[in-house]
Amino acid sequence: MSKLCSKLLRLWIMGNYSAFWHTVWYRIDNVKAFNVLALVCVHGDWSKNYLDNVKLLKAAMSKEIYNKPIVRISIPKSNGKLRPLGVTPLATRIHFRMLALILSLIIPAIISINQHGLTPRRVIVTSWKVLVNQFPTNPFLFEYDLSG
Repeated sequence: MSKLCSKLLRLWIMGNYSAFWHTVWYRIDNVKAFNVLALVCVHGDWSKNYLDNVKLLKAAMSKEIYNKPIVRISIPKSNGKLRPLGVTPLATRIHFRMLALILSLIIPAIISINQHGLTPRRVIVTSWKVLVNQFPTNPFLFEYDLSG
């Protein structure tokens, strides 16, 4: 697992994004550690029936089950009408959870120090602190209106 993460980080830093995404999408299903971690995230009670869930994981990651489409069901609303809801297959949820796990391992190494939005432990307050500290050293102040 660490070899895969270091390879992904190296590809990203070199700017070889097509190889990065190729590795993520085509090698991720073969790493059993990510399969089990993703299963834990998707099904929190997996340890109750460990053997059954390992069989479920193997079946879910097989190509036949992985290519199943999203199931459309209808759920009742408070006004009596029905609302459509798409339910993804277990294999798809596991696959995207593995993708999130891989990205969460490499994103801290590639994120900019100026990135504050949607970044753990960085919020608007930290952004303002950085700006306030830069005012005495920078004589220019730029204002942008990004609405519209």
